[in-house]
Amino acid sequence: MDDLPLLLVLWIFLLLRRIMRQHQWKLVHLVVYVDDIIITGDDAYGITNLKCYSQKHLQTKDLGSLRYLDIEVARSRRGITLYQRKYVLDMLSEVGILGCRAIDAPMEVIVKLLTNWGDRR
Repeated sequence: MDDLPLLLVLWIFLLLRRIMRQHQWKLVHLVVYVDDIIITGDDAYGITNLKCYSQKHLQTKDLGSLRYLDIEVARSRRGITLYQRKYVLDMLSEVGILGCRAIDAPMEVIVKLLTNWGDRR
């Protein structure tokens, strides 16, 4: 069992190399962090193959679109955008200020803070 991570990395490398050859150098990116796997790239067929293979042989589960630590991923032709809209809305709701309106809170631009300000010795 100690060789399992090394075998997994080797298997992934060989599979990705084979996919790239078969599909004219399209890319499938595989990111592994502890027990999380992110699969992305420009090769839909390769991604589907890799997901099916890993589900069959590694008992992985496809959780759908990428969400990690309440970070949502929006895709467009210009690239991807990461945002935390739901996280912020949940936080505002939790403290009871979801329906409040925003206001400006002007502050001085150049403020010199002192390390001993407020000390009462």
